[in-house]
Amino acid sequence: MRALRMMRQRGAAAVVLGCSLAALASAIPTEFRAPAPEAPAPDLIDINRAGAAELSLLPGVGPSLAQAIVADRTANGRFVAISDIDRVRGVGPAALARISAFISAPAYAPQ
Repeated sequence: MRALRMMRQRGAAAVVLGCSLAALASAIPTEFRAPAPEAPAPDLIDINRAGAAELSLLPGVGPSLAQAIVADRTANGRFVAISDIDRVRGVGPAALARISAFISAPAYAPQ
């Protein structure tokens, strides 16, 4: 019985201590607080440099469509915008909507 009473007292003390720390933390001016961690940016697949294996990781893109994207890029040049990928046979509006959040077509300086 005595042990139970001590545990309750310690639990109450922990709650009071936690509330005190929370109040103290909220009193710190914002310029002295550590910045909030940023969400990591999703890794986008560069459709102008990715190989067929990497392109096949996109949702709804299988090995044959990935190879078609690489072949089109080789034959017709780079994709200037994400929407240019619809020139590949097999990539229509539905496929473009499905993969557009996962791809990028950045501009490159001539080498």
